[in-house]
Amino acid sequence: MRPINFNSAPIQFVVIFSIFLCRLKAPETLSAQASAPVQPLGPASSITLNLDEALEQARQRLFVGCRKPAKLLVLNTKTGRLITSMEIDGDTDDLFYDSARKYIYVIRGTGFIDVIQQNDPDHYLLRGKISTATRARTGLFVPSLQKLFLAVPHRDRQPADIRVYESLSR
Repeated sequence: MRPINFNSAPIQFVVIFSIFLCRLKAPETLSAQASAPVQPLGPASSITLNLDEALEQARQRLFVGCRKPAKLLVLNTKTGRLITSMEIDGDTDDLFYDSARKYIYVIRGTGFIDVIQQNDPDHYLLRGKISTATRARTGLFVPSLQKLFLAVPHRDRQPADIRVYESLSR
């Protein structure tokens, strides 16, 4: 369980790995008094594995990357309402929000990074897929450098490596 804190939002969320997203009524103690799924994001809606999330605090959006099925969920952090979901390819592992460019970077172990453009708080578009390396799924986005770092594991003839991707203007 990993808390996600929002300074300006009236509610907080906790992502419970592979189960669902919960809204907490008593976040300061992390005891879920009458906690309930924000939406039926658990087995009731066939979302069985959510893995990573990113926050856009200014527009009150929480992005959740799911593996089963492979989707990006966008939730309103103020109301807890599911805004939209979009299909993405499988093996999502890391997810980052680039607030300067309004991009979401979804790192996938299948050998790609999905770049999703936020047109406005409620509308998103798959902008492109960047080819990486199979099983490269761990990354770090550094906004001040405008760079996304990706750890590539050693596999067969593929040497271990750190790849650096630079964010481009829209």
